[in-house]
Amino acid sequence: MDLSTVSGGLIAAGTGSRFRQAGFETVKPMIEVGGRPLLGWSLLQFAAAGIRDISVIFNTTSGPPCKRYLARRFSGVHFSVTCRDTASSFESFLAVLSAGHRDRMLITTVDAIYLPGKMADLLAFADGLPDEAIVLGVTDYIDDEKPLYANLAPNGRITALGGPAGPLVTSGVYLMPRGAARLGGGRAFPALRAFLGFLIEQGKPAYGFDMGTSIDVDRPRDLASAEEFIARHYASG
Repeated sequence: MDLSTVSGGLIAAGTGSRFRQAGFETVKPMIEVGGRPLLGWSLLQFAAAGIRDISVIFNTTSGPPCKRYLARRFSGVHFSVTCRDTASSFESFLAVLSAGHRDRMLITTVDAIYLPGKMADLLAFADGLPDEAIVLGVTDYIDDEKPLYANLAPNGRITALGGPAGPLVTSGVYLMPRGAARLGGGRAFPALRAFLGFLIEQGKPAYGFDMGTSIDVDRPRDLASAEEFIARHYASG
């Protein structure tokens, strides 16, 4: 895929309430795991995929320290930064998506850590799909309190999202085409999963790409799993 047509999007607007309740004073994107902040792991994954133009949303508390980190450690990347306290995952997603100005945007969340090279692999997979196609990362590694199950046809097209069980769940990475922010028709969805489910129901072409094992650092107890994952799959932090 021509990387000049792809920008990145990073959602880091959550409040990290579980970490604060556990006594963490550091804002969630700056919590260290495997030798670098969660924010650093997200940006490392974008860099490995060749993406240097990234839109980011932080909340108003985490914004200042995170912006300082971006300026100090990633001076070669062009960032478009929004600092806003959003009411839902959909609002954060829409804010990032609306900031994009290229043909496609690859979006992920700051608490998701993937196997090395998987973002680049997703882009390669999408290269053979129609320009208007949506690609959602999926995995058979299910370690989420509220997993979003995905049903796929043999050609990889997503036929349904949601449901009580299934072999695959979404993994928190989304490749969206230009204009995707308008696909909801201006509706205010209560959560990102509701927006994605709506798109599938409307027949929008959407495909699943296997991201392999990935770790979501949602809770303090996830830090140990993330440390082990990084030590196993990354040469150094």
